[in-house]
Amino acid sequence: MLEYFPGHDMITIRENRVHGEDPRHVVWMLDRTLSVLGFCHQNMVVHGNIQPANIVMVPFNHNGVLVDFVFSIHKPLPKERFKGYNDFSAPEVVDNSASPHPAADIYSLGMSFVYLLGGDEKTGELPSHLDSRLVAFIGKMTKKNLLRRVDDAWALYHELKQLRVQLYGAKNEFLFYEL
Repeated sequence: MLEYFPGHDMITIRENRVHGEDPRHVVWMLDRTLSVLGFCHQNMVVHGNIQPANIVMVPFNHNGVLVDFVFSIHKPLPKERFKGYNDFSAPEVVDNSASPHPAADIYSLGMSFVYLLGGDEKTGELPSHLDSRLVAFIGKMTKKNLLRRVDDAWALYHELKQLRVQLYGAKNEFLFYEL
């Protein structure tokens, strides 16, 4: 059953933020999507199609929703491969060189946030005005080499909580948000 829920996908958000979304808002959005991804991976589901169109932010309750699980794989087997890829897919997905793995989802999520921040999703380069600590955090997600990339969404989620304290003084913060 398909049901409407109020929110904005990342493409809509980015189109309304010519120079990229405010990093303070990006941090809560990343917090919510990492928790969703952590839940998926904890239940042995690899999404396989994360991209800005498939990430919906719900401003009134600061929630994040991951949609379009058509290419997801439950309990991927070593010889299995992703069934497709998009512009935000990890290199190993594009060249079909590795079995489905949580690190591929994390790469795609990271590149989606590069896009949201106004960076270049082809290269992973972020705008120069961003705090270097946020840039380094996203850089852990977008390493091209699968073996050097973080593969634990829950670990990133907890690390982000600490980064939020460093950047903004609080682990959690409800910010008024409108598009």
